[in-house]
Amino acid sequence: MSRLDSLTRIALSFPLSPGASRSVYLPQAPEAKHRRSRTLCMRPRVAGMTEIIVELPRPSVDPFGGQNSRHGMRNRGQVVEQLLTRRSSAQQAL
Repeated sequence: MSRLDSLTRIALSFPLSPGASRSVYLPQAPEAKHRRSRTLCMRPRVAGMTEIIVELPRPSVDPFGGQNSRHGMRNRGQVVEQLLTRRSSAQQAL
């Protein structure tokens, strides 16, 4: 049995105070959490993606829901991306 196993068993034998966690991982400093969050947000930008937020009326969005399930896409954003790609390729063909 390793030392960590015995220490874990001892820690688990004590009652847990309200709001406390029995996690064996050390809590992260706020700076580390912020850095990890920024890194996750930067991944799409590094991959050449741009996020846009659009507010549309429900009747305009409803058709996208059916299209994404029929075409095996994960979300409505992929449907919009496909429509924009088709439109730009059609305009280039003219």
